[in-house]
Amino acid sequence: MLTWIAGLVCLSAPAQPAHVTVVLERVPGPAVGIRIVLPGDEDGHTSVSLADGWGGIEGAGREIGAVGARDQRGTALDVTPEADHRWSVLHAPGEMIEVAYELTPHDREELPAGHNDYRPLVRDGLFHAIGNHALLLPEDGDAEVLCALRWQGFEGWTLASSLGPGAAPAHALLSIDDLRSCFFIGGEPPRVRLAKRDLPGGAVGLAVIDADWGFTDDRLMDLVMDVVRVERDFFADHTDPWFLVALTPNGGRASGQSFSLGGTGLTDCFALYCNTGLDLAPGGAHTEHVLRLLAHEYFHTWNGRKLRIDAPEGAAYWFSEGFTDFYARRLLRQAGLFADEGYLGSLNRSLADFDGNPLRHAPNERIVADFWNDAHVGALPYRRGDLLALAIDEAIAAKSGGAESLDDLMRELHARAASGAPPLTPEQLFDRFAEETSPEAAAAIRACVIHGAEPPVPETIEGGSLVLTTGRMREGADGFDVTASLESGVVCGVVEGSGAFDAGLRDGQRVSSVERLPPVAGPSRLKVRLVQDDSALRTLVFEAVSPPRTVRRYVPAGG
Repeated sequence: MLTWIAGLVCLSAPAQPAHVTVVLERVPGPAVGIRIVLPGDEDGHTSVSLADGWGGIEGAGREIGAVGARDQRGTALDVTPEADHRWSVLHAPGEMIEVAYELTPHDREELPAGHNDYRPLVRDGLFHAIGNHALLLPEDGDAEVLCALRWQGFEGWTLASSLGPGAAPAHALLSIDDLRSCFFIGGEPPRVRLAKRDLPGGAVGLAVIDADWGFTDDRLMDLVMDVVRVERDFFADHTDPWFLVALTPNGGRASGQSFSLGGTGLTDCFALYCNTGLDLAPGGAHTEHVLRLLAHEYFHTWNGRKLRIDAPEGAAYWFSEGFTDFYARRLLRQAGLFADEGYLGSLNRSLADFDGNPLRHAPNERIVADFWNDAHVGALPYRRGDLLALAIDEAIAAKSGGAESLDDLMRELHARAASGAPPLTPEQLFDRFAEETSPEAAAAIRACVIHGAEPPVPETIEGGSLVLTTGRMREGADGFDVTASLESGVVCGVVEGSGAFDAGLRDGQRVSSVERLPPVAGPSRLKVRLVQDDSALRTLVFEAVSPPRTVRRYVPAGG
């Protein structure tokens, strides 16, 4: 059974900032009890909620057991469900209240392929959760609180969170939104293991859920430390005492170039969800992908957290996500972790992905509405912002005769935020672009962001050493409807011009089996067995690629 906090610690009238206590307690079941002490609203009605829909996860409230509350005298308070993820508590105006509930194992549907499972996990000997789907908190996300975290009943477990390693009580000054974005993980050894390395100003931790990963903790930690150092050096910011990387298996074992890799940047934490069996050796098949993901997510320590834009959720993703993609690639190259070929390949993939997005000209309001609902919309701010950062960087360099770059502006924006200045609005940011480039360039940038106009992609970059041209490319694609074909026994959905079509696959042919083969220095391959009229089998083996399409790309000048 979940127990209440004895005496309701910190129950004096809330000072500025308010005190919030979060207690995570291991209880039989298995379950994890959560108790949150927080100041109630002055009108005597406090709503607490999860971030339903965050990370594309709907129905977050299904992980929550019965919600109770009491006042500072221990008297039970009325709690009313307002929605699946929101509850209201009635109390005396402005008093401290305690909200208590449990996270329990829950039978839940499988997520679609490629989706990271950000839902809380409670198992015998294992627990992890992201606050967005685990902590019932007020909805005033900007309110600043002094948070205390306590672990109870986890003796002998390996524990870590966004607030620090181990079971010792931790304290931090956070906004409610930052508290929502905290990560918590614990496990009985060897189900979870924790490694730590020191660096100037603090430490970095790596919490790993035990699995047959195919690489060592030390190897992943080496990559993490490389990224942390180069990005801290870029901003000359070594002030954060703690950063956690949490590694969770997701989607089985990697096979050749077919693998799942993703995650999310959280408060002083990056939660990495990926296949086991990744090749992270120097020059390994997956090393560049992992480096780019780590570099992107750690850059959010500044762009998105310390450096914020005052805009509705999603409206500034072109900056927080797109510019972050640009800097992940740029800083990895500057640190010698990306070769020139890898850098150029990454840039050209970004350009090709933008050109191939059927919604590339959608306005920004569409991103706000459908970021989590449509894959093409979800990809758009990354690619749009990446190309805008490239354009702004080149425009600043041209205006300054190469003396300045976008780097200088990003450092200035960070310094401004660190001084306590309020977040810039998008319009103020466009004004800064105009000052650093030209009114005409800033107008083109604004039109791209707001209305979906074509981004002003430079004809040449890097002092003219790379020039924009066009080329033909094919992307990974089965080329026909594999699932429907196997279910009906008849080939269907063949795409003209695809690898399947080029190999002779046609709608109406009878199919016996489809097998995915490991790639051979190229795209994945499919092996399709067809049944002939005489019942003999005919075998087709082909690269699983789309029809060729024309894309823009950068190539070395004269090459």
